[in-house]
Amino acid sequence: MPRLLIINRGEIAKRIHSAAQSLDLDVHLVYEPGDTHHLDSDVSCHLIDNYLDQDAILELANKHQIDFIHPGYGYLSENASFAKKVTEHKIGWVGPTHDVIDLFGDKFSTKSLAQTLGIPTLKSTNDLKDLETWQGAIMVKASMGGGGRAMQVASSLTECDAVIARVQAEANSIFKDEQIFFEPYLSSARHIEVQVLADQSGEVRIIGDRDCSIQRRFQNH
Repeated sequence: MPRLLIINRGEIAKRIHSAAQSLDLDVHLVYEPGDTHHLDSDVSCHLIDNYLDQDAILELANKHQIDFIHPGYGYLSENASFAKKVTEHKIGWVGPTHDVIDLFGDKFSTKSLAQTLGIPTLKSTNDLKDLETWQGAIMVKASMGGGGRAMQVASSLTECDAVIARVQAEANSIFKDEQIFFEPYLSSARHIEVQVLADQSGEVRIIGDRDCSIQRRFQNH
């Protein structure tokens, strides 16, 4: 029976566990000290210092002959370096390949790829000089950002320097990367996400969409 190691906790781990059981997989879980309330007595559980300890996770996976690692979301799910290490250890990675994670971690590069595929996108630039010909407010975004963080609006070109400094400071603090780019600010735009699943055989499923404009905190940008 193939063995799946889940690198997550709580409701996320439970949902992955349920799906894995339906596929007759032997499920293994990791947990942090003191984080035992979500554990299932029918599942093999392994103690680690924290959910970001890559070396401990890989050592555990090799020890128990794990066939697949599922990171859930958050934690190591968007860590391209870890995804690469997993595959180098001859373990299946349930998620995008490390090169895809790298590409989609950079918003500006992702938009460039979309444009080469003929997908309509909002105009953007990472050159401040281009803004001299723009009209209206400007959205300043961190290229490596996510979760609605490190993005602010400059009402005019004269405000850009101050806004850039704030966005870069936040981006460096959260994402350890100061790269930014610019888009026109659309005050009535909605933040709609479409969830897509694809496998190595080329089969693709669109499983729904959600309006993140109504979410709390930073996600409504």
